[in-house]
Amino acid sequence: MPAPYTDLFNETLDDLATTLTAITSLRVVTDPTKLVPNCVFIQAPSFTTIAGNGNIVRMDYPIKVVAQQGYPCCAKYCKSRQRFWGRQ
Repeated sequence: MPAPYTDLFNETLDDLATTLTAITSLRVVTDPTKLVPNCVFIQAPSFTTIAGNGNIVRMDYPIKVVAQQGYPCCAKYCKSRQRFWGRQ
């Protein structure tokens, strides 16, 4: 079995998954075949070159929360997010 990758991009993905798990208390998946309700799906990142002849890039990770209607953890997450953005 091959060893897991430990490069900067995979470390970033692991840190993002750990943070999302702590915030939402939901399972985090990166494989679309493993999607089930009540999980967070991290899609493939996009790269934007900022400077340095392509040596400095910005990475954006699209994130989707897949949840059942009325799931209490997601309601708590959405309420805290609305307060953060100034919506009540």
